[in-house]
Amino acid sequence: MNALLRAALGGALLFAQAAQAAPAPVEDATPTLSRPPVRSSGPAVSDGVPYREPQLVMESDAPQAPSRSPDVLFEQLQALQAEVMMLRGLVETQAKALQRMETAARDRYIDLDRRVARLSGLAPATPAAPSAPVAEMATAQGAVAVAGDEREAYEAAFALTRDKRFAEAIPAFKAFIEAFPAGTYVPNAWYWLGELYLALANPDLESSRQAFVQVVNLWPEHPKVPDALYKLGVVYDQLGVSSDATRYFQRVLSEHPDSAAARLTQSYLDRRGA
Repeated sequence: MNALLRAALGGALLFAQAAQAAPAPVEDATPTLSRPPVRSSGPAVSDGVPYREPQLVMESDAPQAPSRSPDVLFEQLQALQAEVMMLRGLVETQAKALQRMETAARDRYIDLDRRVARLSGLAPATPAAPSAPVAEMATAQGAVAVAGDEREAYEAAFALTRDKRFAEAIPAFKAFIEAFPAGTYVPNAWYWLGELYLALANPDLESSRQAFVQVVNLWPEHPKVPDALYKLGVVYDQLGVSSDATRYFQRVLSEHPDSAAARLTQSYLDRRGA
């Protein structure tokens, strides 16, 4: 028993000495590199949605708009050019038509002003040789015989007016109206009758008024209407009926503000106001 105890104590002593003599272990300072977790073969799922790896799309793989053939583009260009040419032609046509209308209106009003000035004695009348129809239409006794067609008869009556032969022009225009009651120049004939009655040495205001009223009431769209309205204002003013004169003057200014009659009306009102 003692021998066994001594043997055990001796072994423990030897083990303790050996442990004191062994060097201390050296720690490794190299950091440990962790390997990425190995992804399973199936797709990862987050909140029920499978994970998909991003894919790099090359420019050549992107979808491109379909290109048009040169023939189609050329046809479209030709169609556009044809449309532009058509529209340009319409604009030029409308511009020429408008220019013709403006020229005709200007010439008409210039001629009207010249005739009114002649009838008023403000400008000398242009002498004209009497034509054959004039000799047939006016006689010394005042009997009138219309000769020629409508245009010739009207021009003959107007030639008397142009020559200031007012006493002869009045029956000539009356005969013209009786001979061609539905003629193209009848509104003009009534208008000049109104002017002629005013141009007499002793103006016949009532006959002048009736003549101008025919133009206004029977041919409301005729070019002579603005001038007839203006003359009605003048006649009523000379008759002393200022209310009717003002009414007709206002019609000229409101219904035909851009006409030559409107300018004459405003000038007349300015003189009357002074």
